[in-house]
Amino acid sequence: MNRLALEWWLHDNRRLTMAALTVCAAVVSVATRPGLREGTWSHAVVDVVGWVIVGAGLALRLWATAFIGGRKNRQLVTTGPYGIVRHPLYLGSALALLGILLIAQRLWALVPAAVVFGLYGLAAAMEDRRLSKQFPRQSEEFQRRTRAVWPQLGRLAAALRDRPGPVSRRLMLRELGCSVGFALVAMLAEISEAPWWCS
Repeated sequence: MNRLALEWWLHDNRRLTMAALTVCAAVVSVATRPGLREGTWSHAVVDVVGWVIVGAGLALRLWATAFIGGRKNRQLVTTGPYGIVRHPLYLGSALALLGILLIAQRLWALVPAAVVFGLYGLAAAMEDRRLSKQFPRQSEEFQRRTRAVWPQLGRLAAALRDRPGPVSRRLMLRELGCSVGFALVAMLAEISEAPWWCS
């Protein structure tokens, strides 16, 4: 299988691939001991930061879905979260995964997570190429003006004033399901570090 075929297979099956790797990270979390001892202040701080990052990632995903829903593949969306970052769905997922890693506090979980982060980067690059072909002039300006995954927070106030278009109920329910999945993995990471689990 050549590189391009592999890229397209991974892109077409990205939900399955990401889910499988997330489950791998969860299994690693359950099967290994946490890095920081439960009950210490450093453990509590890392836990709280992890949950805040998970929440921020899921909120970003929901916000992005409200803007892209119903318009994907028909127009280039450059407002709302797409005004501060070109790939807010991938960024939201990456933030949620980073938060889960902090909650789990397992170094071994970095291995499947690194693969997932790499796949997010690959998917973002492929999406940029597709959008360049589909919306040549608009996409060139959008890519020149807006970073791929590093948000331009100076534009946040303007992005928050933007209003989303109509979004399908089915799409929002699917996104809520994805958010619940991330939250369940985060809860599993939290439970797996409990003293009664690790003894």
